[in-house]
Amino acid sequence: MAPRRSGQAASVIVRNANIVTLNPRQPRAQALAIDEERIIRVGSNNQIDELRSDWTHTLDTRGMTVLPGFIDSHSHMFFGGVVAEAVDLAAARTIDDIVRLTSARAAKRPEGEWIRGYGFSLDRLAERRHPTSAEPDRATTRHPIWMTSDSFHSSAANSLGFETIDLEPYNPGLERDADGEFTGAYVTDAANVPARQRVFGFLTDADAARMIRLMADAAAHKGITTVHAFEGSRMAGDRDFWVLLDVCDSLPIRVLPYYETFELSEAANKKIRGLGGCGRCNLDGMPNTHTAALVEPYADSPGHRGELHYAQEKIDAFLLEAYARSVRWECTRWAMLLSSSCC
Repeated sequence: MAPRRSGQAASVIVRNANIVTLNPRQPRAQALAIDEERIIRVGSNNQIDELRSDWTHTLDTRGMTVLPGFIDSHSHMFFGGVVAEAVDLAAARTIDDIVRLTSARAAKRPEGEWIRGYGFSLDRLAERRHPTSAEPDRATTRHPIWMTSDSFHSSAANSLGFETIDLEPYNPGLERDADGEFTGAYVTDAANVPARQRVFGFLTDADAARMIRLMADAAAHKGITTVHAFEGSRMAGDRDFWVLLDVCDSLPIRVLPYYETFELSEAANKKIRGLGGCGRCNLDGMPNTHTAALVEPYADSPGHRGELHYAQEKIDAFLLEAYARSVRWECTRWAMLLSSSCC
């Protein structure tokens, strides 16, 4: 490594660029200078060249556009990595499509290995429902399958996956058919969250760290330099949150961790400064599963108004105490069809 420079000089200079600064007093610039991890000057090529030294690396962009780093205000680092490695079901338009896609992945994996899928949409599937266990059984009966919808708030499994996840039969989020038999779908977070935790519980801490790094690398590649990461409800024992804290300083982006809990005292004892999210702290369900809380019944499901997960008194007490402790927080209520973030 070269010796550190004396005086103000740039470690990196970017020149001949179309720089969009988002600063109304200097909306455009031609070049910028970086010293280690900070931008120290923005201006013309000539102005920035004043900071050049023998140690400076110069990048000529030849007119390319340079933007400030993007900030992702709500993401899940661990889950994002899981999704990146999962079977992509976003293009599925029928349950047969889901069977075909999961079958192709199972054919390439050792017997007994979990097949995880992501992205099927109840609104886009011709059947307008979750797959039943018998349907992904057509893909494989030798691999447990678990797949989440594009909302992340419902999921489904094949028979081996459902048997392996093994939730308590009285869980209200387990879907049943007209005969009272389980379909293999986890249609509300009451079942979806513990099912997800059990599936991800089969991953090691090393697996979780690799997936977090995969997500961080993907974010950096897309120009995202800061992520507000909501973790703590996806692995048993909240391992996803603790693994993130362990690797945070080694990631190529800045991560602001939020712990998905309403337990302020526990968070304070562990010096956690951000709470909330859309795992355990989601206030209601999803519109496309008729679980988002509405004042009037759903037009296409007159018997349902959705459900609130927490009493208003609990929410009020949490927000007041979080404010008093100067804790960043986020809550999400999907009935509003958008995320209400207060940090």
